[in-house]
Amino acid sequence: MYAGLLIHKENGCCIAFTDHAGKKPLILWNSKAGRHIGTGVDSAYIDDNSTQIEVFQPGIHNVNVESGITALASKPPKVQPVRLPLSELLKMAVADRIPENLPFAVALSGGLDSSILAYIIEKQLCLRPEYYVIGDQLPDSVSSLMESLGIGQDRVKLIKPETDNNLRTLLIDTCRVIKSFNPSIISNGMATMMLAKAVHEDGYRVLLGGEGADEFFCGYQAMYNGKHCPEDMRTALISSLHFTELRRVDLACSYHSVEARCPFLDQRVTSYALGVSAEMHCSKVQKAGKLPLREAYKGLLPDVIINAAKEPFDITSGLQLQVIKLLKAIDASERKALEIIFKGVMGSANIFENDYFSKYPAFDDMIDRRDRKYQANII
Repeated sequence: MYAGLLIHKENGCCIAFTDHAGKKPLILWNSKAGRHIGTGVDSAYIDDNSTQIEVFQPGIHNVNVESGITALASKPPKVQPVRLPLSELLKMAVADRIPENLPFAVALSGGLDSSILAYIIEKQLCLRPEYYVIGDQLPDSVSSLMESLGIGQDRVKLIKPETDNNLRTLLIDTCRVIKSFNPSIISNGMATMMLAKAVHEDGYRVLLGGEGADEFFCGYQAMYNGKHCPEDMRTALISSLHFTELRRVDLACSYHSVEARCPFLDQRVTSYALGVSAEMHCSKVQKAGKLPLREAYKGLLPDVIINAAKEPFDITSGLQLQVIKLLKAIDASERKALEIIFKGVMGSANIFENDYFSKYPAFDDMIDRRDRKYQANII
């Protein structure tokens, strides 16, 4: 996975480029100092003159730094699906992302995606990394996975969520680092910040995670609950992935000098996923998504993991409810409360009205209703 910028010394013309998924997003914005391109917006270069911000979609872009005009020169080339079983493609993707002769860490939630990574690493590649779990206690699914794969307690580190003043400090830091006041991006970003910090403090510089699986293999409940067209939703989620989840992961991990590597974004794996219609990935009768993944690892992973529904990172970590309670004490609207905190940290420049700082295109309506399931817990 890659991103880069080529600058012609003589005429100043620029070419910005990213991989097929936009795993490391590139952003163009302006200030009184000129125009800037980076993987995140640098708040030191935001002022009253900042009026333009553009997140480059995956591909190759021509950029005129004088005018700020950009043009998509080429979309990422499509790769023909490799005629190998999905499990073999994933094994190759994981193996290619493990650093040679260096220790690495793995993010583990007990969900299907991270459990698949653990199975490949432990049983097929015969490696023994450390695993990091966020929560008040180990989920039952993690305990089942540890028993199934023979992972000792000494290789699983439990990171307990922050509380009280530390939680508010973490929230403020996450707004500052990820440059968002979208409730989902921030509560998931807080979990990622905690994870990356712990990994860094333990001396690791590479972290493997399951990002991309839900988007390409249709893992979100909204894709199979019968209320949305699965194919349309998959297209929308993938097209904004660099704007939402990958932006969160890249900025949070980079802040703590950790490189996030995502095997499910390997182009061989994504090509396989896109070669299967969304309707074949999910079933509203079974109330499940990621059916090819579940089938490929059935009998290899505990049934409690194979049959489990998708739960977002901030829910399994316990952070979502804590964040909602904290924000509701400020304003009845989570989004408004976060905007108040965000602008208290970042200032009130007009550029912050841009969708980049507040939107999650496919899920915003659901995000604004996410507090309803906690009504009994919110006083």
